[in-house]
Amino acid sequence: MLALHDPTAANVKRWNQWSTKEYAAAAKELVDAEHLVEAKRERAGRDIFLPGGWEPLKIPNLPIESWKLPLFGYGNTDRLRGGGAERIVLQGSIAAHFQSAWSRIEQGDVPRYEQVTTKKKRK
Repeated sequence: MLALHDPTAANVKRWNQWSTKEYAAAAKELVDAEHLVEAKRERAGRDIFLPGGWEPLKIPNLPIESWKLPLFGYGNTDRLRGGGAERIVLQGSIAAHFQSAWSRIEQGDVPRYEQVTTKKKRK
């Protein structure tokens, strides 16, 4: 969930050789620890996500958490939207990719919702 762009429930179960029960137990543990949130999001193929922004991308990509974009070399989704959109592709090894994601966590850049502040107008 932290690093890959297509962690559908089916993919995660296949990659880890987990049963549905094992997947559900791992998901519950991560949600209970507040590392992931449960939600419904169109075309995601899962119901657990990193907290924070969401990019509702269209084919050829699956939607993705905003926090993950820099891991794939994107500062925004301009090149990933519309006709002829680029496909998100893992660059380099999976090990290096996971290390990049974990390094962000260690440096304090954790997936989270942005705090929105509003200023009251003075009368």
